[in-house]
Amino acid sequence: MRFLLAFCLSIFSWPAWAQTEEEVAAARLTYIDGDYSVVADVLIHAADAGNANAQNLVGDAFMEGNGVVKDPVKGLEYWERSAAAGFDKALYNLGWAYSNGQGGVRIDYARSGEYYDRAIALGYPDAYLNRGRMYELGLGVEPDPSKAAEYYTVAAESGLPAAINNLGHLHVAGLGVDEDIPRGLELMREAAEAGSDQANYNLAIIHYDGLYGQPSDMDQAVKYADRAVEAGHVAGMWLRAVMHVNGEGGPVEIEAGIALYEAAADAGDTDALSDLAYLYYDGEHVEKDLVKSFEYTRRGAELGDLGALSDLGYAYEHGEGIQQDKLAAMGLYLAAARKGNARAAVNVSWALIEVENGWSDPGEGYGWCVLGMNWAGEEQRAELEAECAELAAIITAEDRAAGEAWAAGYKLH
Repeated sequence: MRFLLAFCLSIFSWPAWAQTEEEVAAARLTYIDGDYSVVADVLIHAADAGNANAQNLVGDAFMEGNGVVKDPVKGLEYWERSAAAGFDKALYNLGWAYSNGQGGVRIDYARSGEYYDRAIALGYPDAYLNRGRMYELGLGVEPDPSKAAEYYTVAAESGLPAAINNLGHLHVAGLGVDEDIPRGLELMREAAEAGSDQANYNLAIIHYDGLYGQPSDMDQAVKYADRAVEAGHVAGMWLRAVMHVNGEGGPVEIEAGIALYEAAADAGDTDALSDLAYLYYDGEHVEKDLVKSFEYTRRGAELGDLGALSDLGYAYEHGEGIQQDKLAAMGLYLAAARKGNARAAVNVSWALIEVENGWSDPGEGYGWCVLGMNWAGEEQRAELEAECAELAAIITAEDRAAGEAWAAGYKLH
């Protein structure tokens, strides 16, 4: 009887250990092709039997809900098991998860770097690429463009288009390597031809704005922007929308431009949301619609765009697209100003100096003007300086001195 029971158990547990490496490899290709039935039929059994390749794939399946109910906790567990067996892709996936907060994990750049380093020790090219980004941007480490260049070079030598593009960027900017614009552009073009959406976008912007000593060339800008759009590059959609609406590199095509603006906005591009808000606010190329303008502005503000947050305050202050609410306007201005938005800082100044209300404080008000002028970019400096000069003229010398002292001690939130 015991023999019979053991025999029966062995039959029913057969799939848990019967998967060969060849079967798992075949199931992996099927999974990549989008047939997720192999998760339950093959991969989970192989993963639970200890196959590291299968564990990595099952981790991905639970992370994305491919063939199973989405469960990021289980996904991480399978990746951890695969990583413990030294599987390079799982180590890379865990590095990505901890650097991007995937699966609900708290972003932890130090831990991410450890996983990437373990994948690098196994020669995984994408780990070199992402470790390079961490050193370029200073994520969990001190910024070190020279080290970034070293990592990008290894990844580029393996043929990764994104690494080739990033190395090109370092060359044109002279970061971590000697400035070499021709070499940098050559690398970007190579990456673009190899399919890097970011390289195509970079080249589109370079030709559009005439950067790095290149002449402005709308035909080239259109060529590279269209490639970026085809690859789904969100900022590329925004740039091509601008060109359509302005008739740059071709005739004015409002419908095509609005469609691309909408696609980029739906993907969370704050520049597209801002442009749509202004188009509907001004009634330029589209019928004026303050409610639509307000909605685009609100969406941008929710995504953390400080300019949109300030514009949202303006809409509330003047009742444009929304019922007027000056208290809400002041709160929005302050929220943007406290994070360093120059326009919002000067708007706070107007509220504290000119408006008769319960929060009037001309000294602090002028202090916000001082901060706004300090934070202003070149494009808005003259406008904000003129407004602050106007405000300075209606307050006392004592209030101006108090404002300057207040601004000198202010620290950004």
